[in-house]
Amino acid sequence: LKEIKDPRLKLVKLDVTNDDSISQAYNEVEKIVGERGLTVLVNNAGILVRYASDQKPNRSHINEVLETNATSIVVLTQVSMAPYSVMVTGANRGIGLGFVKEFLKNKDIQIVIATARKPNDAKELNEIKNNRLKLLKLDVTCDCSIKSAYSEVEKIVGDKGLTVLVNNAGALVRYVTDQKPNRADINKSLDTNATSAVVLIQTFLPLLRKAASQKKSDEYSVERAAILNISSTGGSTGNISMTTERYGSLAYRMSKAAMNSFTKTMAVDLEPEHILSTCFCPGWVKTDMGGSDAMLTIEQSASDLVSSFLKLNEQHNGGFFTRNLEPIPY
Repeated sequence: LKEIKDPRLKLVKLDVTNDDSISQAYNEVEKIVGERGLTVLVNNAGILVRYASDQKPNRSHINEVLETNATSIVVLTQVSMAPYSVMVTGANRGIGLGFVKEFLKNKDIQIVIATARKPNDAKELNEIKNNRLKLLKLDVTCDCSIKSAYSEVEKIVGDKGLTVLVNNAGALVRYVTDQKPNRADINKSLDTNATSAVVLIQTFLPLLRKAASQKKSDEYSVERAAILNISSTGGSTGNISMTTERYGSLAYRMSKAAMNSFTKTMAVDLEPEHILSTCFCPGWVKTDMGGSDAMLTIEQSASDLVSSFLKLNEQHNGGFFTRNLEPIPY
């Protein structure tokens, strides 16, 4: 290889089975390709370890082949799609906290911003020791708090802008059809789960635009710029079949339907700038809102969602999906 004399040829050290080596190679390639990005990735590395059906079982040999020829390809491809920075609202507990932990597992994400109304009281969040994690105070229902958080985030991300905004903060205010009308409770759900997310996105658009402008191609991805809204199948009018009595979810469903609507609208409005806008249902999760009877742990839901986030492209823009990236009707 070294005998090839061509100024266009760049040699980079890479062990596809080693995550640190992949990260180092990514940094080298990023310097080489610059703003134009990497156009083609050819996953050719692989091994053949002799193994036959009629032999003594050897688990390590099987896993060695799978690790090199399959797992390493997935990890290598995902690294190239990692966002530079991520901001998660409502990160003090539940799925929001789960998101923070999952994002921090990806060493190629340089900045993870976790927000909460009272970050100093977020015990589990404060126990995470990682210099990539930044804790910020943010009450999504307060415009002054949003503006203050914007100023702090702008300092943190600098010229690279904010790559991904995860709108996770939300509330379930019990409300059913057969009750005394209460305008304040309805409006609280709408304000927290829908209006606040819109205002937050609008405020942070300059930083998302700054991130999107770093790429000169027409790609849509979380590596470029993305708005990821955590919704619910309860907001899917095509899926409504249960009454609201058990969970008191009338106002909640209304708010999530509104979230789905503005997600699609923003996908259209921001299309010229290639800022991705999608919404997800995390599933029925064991959180304060989901209850102990829920089917999924926070870790399962957050892990599946983050994995799906990294796979997003143009065809997902404006869509509504399950945690496994299966389409949900609006």
